[in-house]
Amino acid sequence: MQWTVLCLLAVAVMCSSESPASSDTAFLTPGTSINVTENAYGSKTLRTYCYPGKRYSVLNLFETVEFVLTIASEDYAQTPEEVLEHYNEQQSLFSITLFSQKRQRLQLSPFDQQCIGISSRQPYILDLWRFVQFSLGLLTFWSARRLAKNSVFYYLAGVLLGICASLLVVIYLAAKLFPRRPMMYGVLIGGWTIGFYICYRIGPPKNPRSQNIIMWVLQAMGGVLVYFCSWHTSALVFLMVVAFVAHYFPRAWVRQAKIMYRRRFPPKRRLLTQEEYYQQSAEETSKSLAELRKFVNSPECKQWKVISNLRNPMRFATFANGAPHLDDEEIEDYSRAIEESMEAAPQEDPEEFLQCSMYYRPSGRFRLSSPSRHRVNIPLPHSQHRT
Repeated sequence: MQWTVLCLLAVAVMCSSESPASSDTAFLTPGTSINVTENAYGSKTLRTYCYPGKRYSVLNLFETVEFVLTIASEDYAQTPEEVLEHYNEQQSLFSITLFSQKRQRLQLSPFDQQCIGISSRQPYILDLWRFVQFSLGLLTFWSARRLAKNSVFYYLAGVLLGICASLLVVIYLAAKLFPRRPMMYGVLIGGWTIGFYICYRIGPPKNPRSQNIIMWVLQAMGGVLVYFCSWHTSALVFLMVVAFVAHYFPRAWVRQAKIMYRRRFPPKRRLLTQEEYYQQSAEETSKSLAELRKFVNSPECKQWKVISNLRNPMRFATFANGAPHLDDEEIEDYSRAIEESMEAAPQEDPEEFLQCSMYYRPSGRFRLSSPSRHRVNIPLPHSQHRT
């Protein structure tokens, strides 16, 4: 027994006294390729290929560095005998570990230095699937409140959970034996049916606390999707914090901030021109008169009470029946006042006075014989346009 222990110690000392294996390192850059041939440095030298990484940047948020392993044969050594054969041929055991899973594409962080034996084929900046994952995560986070109250989403989620549970059952059965195809279909159909039955039996959640729990679960799932969509985790954490603050920030504070900003920096108001003022006055006057006529003819208006307070009830009745709100005498008085103002206006500054263009068109039995009396058009001096 003692001789056996001494022999083992001697072998261990001899193995430890041997020189350690050296390493030959080559740094790779995106877009380049290296042809891995037979190791010319001997079995004591391990050739290592490293990607140096780059500095963190928001512009590279959705970037993925993908290493493509181009291998002439797919004989990746599936048995211990093949592993021993490759070892005897001085092949890399590191590559055998990767090849045993037949993985030819490996995604690595573009910001951290990692080493692997690879040949890079084609670089790209934006990974579409990572961007889709990021968008889906944000959409789930922002729509969690509405989805938690949506009955369609409730039943759809129940069906999907039933299908996922069925897949887990199928995987568990496949670990023991390979079931027949009809059995797998039966498990899947039964799974979504059970999930739909449970959701239909319980019904959509009506309790606000239950809805809040569903909302928080959906927001957590959205946050997980966003966190794992890029290697730039610090930028993603910052984006999630911003989204969380923006989502839960009190809306009353936002409205108050907008009001204070408008008071501090009021928008510049555009003044109306003279033509716009006349046009708006005519439109608003006709609109208000139409609304007033509609109101006095509606059941909401107490006509007898209104008539008892009027000095000229007959005029009110004619206006309610469609007559104009001005009579001929009022129009003539107004036109005479305009003419007198124009005559008294100084000739050097005539634009300060009003240009009057009135149209009086009574209808029915109120129409007069002379149409010239119903239109008064007094242009300004040195002005041919009409408003």
